[in-house]
Amino acid sequence: MHRDLKPANILLDRNYVSKISDVGLARLVPPAVADSVTQYRLTATAGTFCYIDPEYQQTGKLGVKSDIYSLGVLLLQVLTARPPMGLTHHVEKAIDAGTFAQMLDVTVKDWPVDDAIGFAKLALKCTEMRRRDRPDLATVILPELNRLRNLGHAYEARMSAAAADAAAHAQDNVGSPTVVGASWRTAES
Repeated sequence: MHRDLKPANILLDRNYVSKISDVGLARLVPPAVADSVTQYRLTATAGTFCYIDPEYQQTGKLGVKSDIYSLGVLLLQVLTARPPMGLTHHVEKAIDAGTFAQMLDVTVKDWPVDDAIGFAKLALKCTEMRRRDRPDLATVILPELNRLRNLGHAYEARMSAAAADAAAHAQDNVGSPTVVGASWRTAES
């Protein structure tokens, strides 16, 4: 368990492969304990405000879904490019009001809004106050992340194919007549 998952602790290499850093607060739960219990009590809580599992913060009990809360906040930040303070509340409100598209990161063009809303709803489930209400990483979160990655790869392939088609079409039309308004012109004129 990392215990301090936040944007500053996720590094990207030149190929955009992520690496988690700053594992100074991470805890390895002893295997005998990990196999038999879902919580592990620590004497002092640690982490960064807005990213800390509220249940861990209140009780000092670290659970297997403690980092899921932080991941949910991170995923909402990926979608919105907004700071974490009150983000879950603002996203919930925007989804309910039908205005979530206005919360999406404006630097990203052509958001698939329906997929983004579904992803935001999953992120909101990750930020549930009670650990037991959060989704499982292996059976719920990772399959959805893989689906979205495949959606992104398909989009990139379509865009590359469209750009290649446009370039080939432009080269085929050099010197050929085209209609502009009501008159004929060549691409060179």
